[in-house]
Amino acid sequence: MTSEWQFWSLNYAKPRKPSKLNVTGKRKEDKDSIKPHDSRALNYLVHEYLLQQRNKLTAITFSEENEGQDFDDWDDVGLNIAKPPGLLYLFRECSNYSMSDQEQLNRILDLEHKLTQQTNQLLALKRENDALNKRLRHMEKFTRSTANSNEQPKTSPSTMKRSASQLTPPSHRREHSLDMSTLQRFIGDIAVEPTSQSASNTPKQRRKTDLPVSFNLGGAPLKDVAKDDSSTASCDHSDVTKESFGELTPTRKGSLKREESEDTISGADDQSGPGDNVTLSEETVHDLDKDNSIITDTIAPVGVTDMPSGTVKASPGVTWEPTTRQMSLTFRQQLLSVFQVKTDSRVSLEISKLNDTDESITTVLGRCLPYIVPNVILAKREELIPLLLWAAADHKGDPKERDKLLHLMFNLIKRPDSNQRKMIVCGCVAFAKYVGSVRLEAELLPQCWEQITHKFHERRRLVAECCGALAPYIPAELLSSLVLSMLQQILNDDKADGVRQAVAKSLAVLVAFIDDKAKFQNCWEMLLKALNDSSQLVVSTVQAILLPAVAAWAYEIDYLEDKLLMYFAQQLYTCIKQVSRQDGVSGATEQSQRYLVTITHLVPWHCASIWLTAPFTSEVEPVDTFKVTFPKPQSPLLNLPVIVGSDQMLAGLVKKFEEHISEADSAVWKSLQWFTEDFFGLLLKCISTVGFSQPELIHTFCVLITTYCTYLGHTFTHKTVVTLFKEALAVPPEQSASLVAQGKTQLTKSTLPVYVGGVLACFVQDESKLIKYLRGIIIDMALYFASLDSLKATFNELKADRKYHSLLVSVLRDLITHSSSQVRRYVAIMLALMITGVDERVVTEKVVAALEILSNDQEISVSVETVAGFGCIMENVTSKNTLEHCHKQFVSFHKSHKFSDQYELQMALLKTVAKTGPQADPVFREEFIIPYLTSMAGEIENATNTTKKEDICLGLIEAYKNISHCYMSSELVTKYMLPGLRQLLKDTQLVVPQQESKVRGLLQECEMKCNEGKSREKLNLSSESDTKSGFLSKLRTQDKTFSNPFKRKS
Repeated sequence: MTSEWQFWSLNYAKPRKPSKLNVTGKRKEDKDSIKPHDSRALNYLVHEYLLQQRNKLTAITFSEENEGQDFDDWDDVGLNIAKPPGLLYLFRECSNYSMSDQEQLNRILDLEHKLTQQTNQLLALKRENDALNKRLRHMEKFTRSTANSNEQPKTSPSTMKRSASQLTPPSHRREHSLDMSTLQRFIGDIAVEPTSQSASNTPKQRRKTDLPVSFNLGGAPLKDVAKDDSSTASCDHSDVTKESFGELTPTRKGSLKREESEDTISGADDQSGPGDNVTLSEETVHDLDKDNSIITDTIAPVGVTDMPSGTVKASPGVTWEPTTRQMSLTFRQQLLSVFQVKTDSRVSLEISKLNDTDESITTVLGRCLPYIVPNVILAKREELIPLLLWAAADHKGDPKERDKLLHLMFNLIKRPDSNQRKMIVCGCVAFAKYVGSVRLEAELLPQCWEQITHKFHERRRLVAECCGALAPYIPAELLSSLVLSMLQQILNDDKADGVRQAVAKSLAVLVAFIDDKAKFQNCWEMLLKALNDSSQLVVSTVQAILLPAVAAWAYEIDYLEDKLLMYFAQQLYTCIKQVSRQDGVSGATEQSQRYLVTITHLVPWHCASIWLTAPFTSEVEPVDTFKVTFPKPQSPLLNLPVIVGSDQMLAGLVKKFEEHISEADSAVWKSLQWFTEDFFGLLLKCISTVGFSQPELIHTFCVLITTYCTYLGHTFTHKTVVTLFKEALAVPPEQSASLVAQGKTQLTKSTLPVYVGGVLACFVQDESKLIKYLRGIIIDMALYFASLDSLKATFNELKADRKYHSLLVSVLRDLITHSSSQVRRYVAIMLALMITGVDERVVTEKVVAALEILSNDQEISVSVETVAGFGCIMENVTSKNTLEHCHKQFVSFHKSHKFSDQYELQMALLKTVAKTGPQADPVFREEFIIPYLTSMAGEIENATNTTKKEDICLGLIEAYKNISHCYMSSELVTKYMLPGLRQLLKDTQLVVPQQESKVRGLLQECEMKCNEGKSREKLNLSSESDTKSGFLSKLRTQDKTFSNPFKRKS
C-alpha cells in the first residue's frame, strides 16, 4: 500500500462507530456538512460505479447535473492523492473499520510493515538464487579448465588451500567451520588432482594482515595461521553471529547478502581427508571477480581488532576509503545504520532495485511515470511526452503496460492547445516510425478511437489530426476502411468548427494514400459536405487543402473535367439563376460565391491537365532559360511547379504549349476542346445571368477569367478567349439599336465588365487595346441610348485597381469634346462615378476641370448631369480650393439667368443640396444652402403645373428634414428657417396635404430651437455680468483689507 492510500483510507474511509439511538429510536444525523472536495470525490466514485455497472444513461444524467466537474480526470477533484479504490470496494471494506482511529492506524502500519518485509525477503531470495546460479556456472567452468590442464594433471590439497586463502580478503582470513555438504552445495562434485605447493604462498611471505581462512573438511575446528605459525587462537563458528555481521543491502547485480558471503568459495575432491585445506590462486580470483561472478562478504567478526590500513570493502559492491582507525567494522556499520532508509514505500523500493540490472531504464520509466504524471503541473506536462513515448515504444514487457503509457500520454493534458497537440501528434508519428505498422495498429490506434467521443473538442481534434499524421504508416486497407469511416463520422456528427477543420486536413492526407479507386466516391461526398459547411474556417481549409488533394486523385483517374469542374459549374449556374429571380432564396448568393471560388482554386490543376494531356507532352524537356510567372497561388498545393514536378518542367510545358498554339492550324486535343466548347460556354452562360446588384460575383468572375488567361498565356487568350467573348458580345447590325436600347444584348449585361476586367485588363501590353475598346463602347452605348449599368459596373471593376484611375479619367476627358451631346452627357455621368474610390489628386486635377467644362455646355441636359458630380465632390473631397470651385458653381447654377428657368437643373440642384447639406462646409451651408431653400420655397407658387409644385415641395421637405439636425444659430433660424418652413406649410396644405404633419413637426422643432437659443443667450449674458460684478467687488474688498507691504510698521 502506498502513502496516498493511507491518506485516503484514514480520511475518507474512517471507521464507523456503533450508531447511537436517540429517544425516538432514530440515528443522530451527522452535524458536519459535506465539504466541497468530499462531494467531488464521492461524485467521481458514484459516476465511475454507474459506468462499471453499464448504467450509462444514469451516468450521463448525473454528469449533466454536475457540470462543474470533469468526471474523466481524478485530478479535477482537487485532492493531491492517488485515485482511491472503487465504490464497491469501499462498501465491502467499510465493515472492517469498526475499531478506533488509533487502532486502525496501528493495524494499517503493521500490515504495511509485514508486506514490506515479505517483499524484501522475496527480492533477496530471488537475487540470492541468481547469484548462486552464476557462481555455480563459473565454478564449473573453472573446474573444467583446471581438470583439462596438461601442466598439472592433479591439484594437490595444499595448492587448493593456498588458493582458497588468497580468495578470501585479508580482513576475513579467520577460521570457519564448514561441513562437506555445505561445500558441495557451492562447487558440486569436482574431481581435482593434487599439485605441488607453491613457494610464494608460504606463511613467511605473507603480510601481517594476510590471514588465510582454512576449512576443516571433516568438520573439526582448525586454528588460524599466525605470522610465526606458532600462535593460534581458537575461534568457533558459532561465535560469529548475525549481529556481528550486520544486515546488508545489495547494491548491484550479483551481490550477496550476509548468508551468501558466509560461505567462502573453496573446493576439495572427495578423497581429501581431514585437515586438507583447499585454496584458490589470486589469478583465478581476479578472473572470477572481473566477471562479477564471485563477490564475497568482507565483514569481519566482532573479535577482530587488527584493522587493515588499506582499502576496506564495506559491503558487496561498495568500497570504503582507507583508514588507520582501530575500530570494529561492525560498530562502524552500526553507526551508518542511522541513515539507513527503510524500504517501506514505493519510492524506496524502486531505489533499492538499483543493483538489479536485469530491469532496463524503460521498465523503470514505465513503472514510475504513472505516479509522476499526476504530480506535474498542467502547464509543464508536455515535458513528459518524450519520456512517455520512449517508455511505451521501447518497453519489451507486458503489452498492458505499453497501453497504460499511451493512454497516459493521450490523457496527459486535459484540454491541449494547438502547440501541445502538435507535440503529441509529432510523438505519435515518431512512435509509428519506430514500432512499425503492426504495433501501430494494435497499440496506438485504439487510444485514438477512445478519444473520438470525448466531451472536450480539443481531444476530438487531436484524434482527427493524428489520423492524418499517421496515414503514411497505416496499412492501405485500414486507411480505406476504418480510418476513412471514422473521419466521416466525425465530419457528420461533430459540432466544433476546429474538429471539422482538422478532419478536412486529415482527409486530404488520406486521399493521397488510399489505393482503392472505389473509395473516391466516399471522399468526393465528404468533400461536398465539408465545402457546404456553415463555418467559413472549414470551407477555406477545404478549398486550400482538401480540394487540391481530391483534384490530384481525380486527375489520375480522369475525373477532373467531367466529375469536378463540370459539377461545380452546373451548381454555380443553378444558384445564380435563383439569385437573379429574386425569389428570396436564402443563401443563394453566398453559395454562388463559394462555388465560384472553388472553380478558381481548381484552375491550376485544370491548366496542368491541359498541358500534360497534350500531344506534345512526350517531347517536353526541362528548360532553365525560359521564365514564366504566374499569380500567387491560394495554397502551396495549388502551386504549378509543385503540381508538375519542378520549375524547369513547368517552363518546358508552357514553352511547348505557346509554340503549339501560335501555329496557324494548331491541333486541338480532347481536354482543350472540352474547355473551349463545353466548360467555357457554361461559364459565359453563368456570367450573363449575374445581375448588377451582385458586384462581388462580378468581381469573382473577373478573377476567374483572369486566372485562366494568365495561366494559359497571352497567345491563347487573344486567339481563343477574346474570340469567345466577342462572339457573345456581338450585336446584329439590323437590330442593334432596338436590342441594345431594350437591354437584350450582352452589352447591357455582366458579360461586358467581366470581359473588360477579366480579359482586356489581364496583360499590361494590352493597355492600348483597353483604352480603344472603352472609348468605342462608351460611344456605342450612348448612341444606342443603352442603360449605363453595365458601363458603370465596368468602371467600378477597373477603378478597384489604383493603376487604372488615370487611364479611366483620360478616356472620359478625351470624349468631353465629342460632337454628340448624348456622348457628352454619358461622360458627365461617368465622371461623377470617378470621384468615389479614386485618388483625390486625380479628382482635383482632372475630374473637377472636366466637370466645369461640361457644366457650361450648350446642352442643358449635359449641365444637369454635372450637378450630381459637384455634389459628390463636396461629400468626398477635402481640398479647400476644390470645394470653393464647387461652391461657386452651385451659386452659378442658382443665380445665372441661363439656369434660373431650367426646371430639370433646379430640381437636380435641390436634390443634390438635400443630400449633401449635412456634410457640407458649415459656412457654405449657412451662406448658401439655407437661404437657397428659403428662396425655393417662395418659388413654388411660380411653378407652371401641379406636378412641378409637388416635386419642389417634396424636395424641400427632404432637404429641411436633413438640415434640421445640423447646428444653427437662433438668428439664422429666425431669419431663414422659420420663414421658409411657414411658406412651405402653406404650399403643402394646397399641393400635398398628406405631408402637412411632417412640415408642422419641422416648424415646431425649429421654433423650440429658436426659443432655447434665445434663453441660452440671455443666461450667458447674465452670468457674464454677475461674474464681472463679483470679481470687481472682491478686488475692492482686497484693497481695503490688504495694507501696503512696503509701509514701515510703527
